[in-house]
Amino acid sequence: MAALDEAWSSWMRDIRLGKARITVPDQFLDRSPTRGAGASFDLDREVFSPLNVEPQAMGNAGISLLQPDIRFEAHRVTTEQLALTIFRSAGYDPQSFGMAGDGGVATATEVRAKDARSNRTTGRKQRRWSQALGDVGYLLLLIEAEVFRRDVEPMRPTVTFVDPTEVDIRERASTLNLVNLAQAASIKERVRILHPEWDEPQIIAEADAIKLELNIGEVPDPTGGFPPR
Repeated sequence: MAALDEAWSSWMRDIRLGKARITVPDQFLDRSPTRGAGASFDLDREVFSPLNVEPQAMGNAGISLLQPDIRFEAHRVTTEQLALTIFRSAGYDPQSFGMAGDGGVATATEVRAKDARSNRTTGRKQRRWSQALGDVGYLLLLIEAEVFRRDVEPMRPTVTFVDPTEVDIRERASTLNLVNLAQAASIKERVRILHPEWDEPQIIAEADAIKLELNIGEVPDPTGGFPPR
């Protein structure tokens, strides 16, 4: 970060020093009649009266434009490489910050593949912070109940995070359809695939609701079962 700040400051200094400047001979300057006021030059002057210039100085008796070169490309490459190093060191993919992208429209799968590093870092931070945020929420509810005597029941909240690269619903529906045709997963597992952010009680409740709606479950024995021996 310090190196990036130094490179960026150098770039801004090049721009500041790269401003065009005009140099004129001493004879072109207007002397102020006031002693110590210095001399000035009118940049908008169009007509100059003849000047008494020494013959050996005639070659330099004119107005010259000074335009220093700005090292734009060198500074741009340096700052971009430093930024890439910073992003990778922090555990993020540079494309997550709009760098090194191809500009095309990518599917959710392609986005996940390109942003794998960022997703892993985000996942670690979510796991680290979910417990702490749950503790803070539970503590706030305790304060509401014990200190402010509010009619609340303190309970630890469930902290969930939104997936930044959410899978398209059509992609999940296609996956679930193939899984169902292969009979490779139960209703509860298919619900878990469709709603990975749900906890276990929510998944079980949804699976039971689907079974009830489709009349899927244990079929009662029409004979009433065998008599006890």
